Amino acid sequence: NFTKLKLQNIAMRHFRIHCNKLILTGYTQSRPIQLYSTSSPHNRESAMVSVLDQEYPVDNLTTVTPTILSKVHRQLHNQPQHPIEIIKRRIVSYFSQTWVDSKGEPLFKSFDSFSPVVSLEQNFDSLRVPSDHVTRSKSDNYYINKQHMLRAHTSAHQRDTIGLGYSRFLVTGDVYRRDEIDTKHYPVFHQMEGVELFTREELLGSEGVEKLFDPSLIEA
Repeated sequence: NFTKLKLQNIAMRHFRIHCNKLILTGYTQSRPIQLYSTSSPHNRESAMVSVLDQEYPVDNLTTVTPTILSKVHRQLHNQPQHPIEIIKRRIVSYFSQTWVDSKGEPLFKSFDSFSPVVSLEQNFDSLRVPSDHVTRSKSDNYYINKQHMLRAHTSAHQRDTIGLGYSRFLVTGDVYRRDEIDTKHYPVFHQMEGVELFTREELLGSEGVEKLFDPSLIEA
C-alpha cells in the first residue's frame, strides 16, 4: 500500500512547457497549485505564484517551491481519524471539559482553519520580532514574496484573534520552515497553542507570582 501510494503521488506531479513559461503544477485533493516562472531570470518580477486559489507576484524574496505548495491543501489536522486530528481533538476536548463558565460552556474557543498564508507583519511584527532578527532569515522561511509567506508558527494569528475579542483560545495549524529533512526535522509540521489573557491584577495579585517579575519590565 505504501509503495502504491508513493507511485500515485509521483504520478500526480507533472511538468509542461507552455507559452515560453515553465509551469510546475502539483495536485492535492484534486485542487491545482501552480508556480509560474518565466524562462528568463530578468522577468522574475512579472512571474506569479498561486496559493489556495490566490495569485501573488513573485519577487527576489520568494522561496516557496512546488513541493512545499503541494502540501498546503492537505490539512492533516482536520482529516477525520488522522493521528494529528485525533491528538488535536483530544486536547480540545480536555480544554472544553476542564475550563468552563458558570453555565458549563467551554471558556476556550478552538480555531483550526486559519489560512497558512499570512503577511510578514502577522508572522513577525505583530509578535514584536525585530526587523533584523535571525528568525526572519530567507534561508529559514518560505516566503511567497515581500508581503506574504507561509506561516512559520501559529502565533501569527494571536494578535488578530485577540482583536476579534477572544481572551482564551486554541489555534491548530500546519506551519512551514526551511529545515533540512532528517529523523527529527521536516519542512512542514503542525503546532497547537493555547492563549489566555490576564489582567495585571489577575497576574500579579499574589505575592508569589509578583516575585517572578522585574517591576521595571512590566508595562503600566
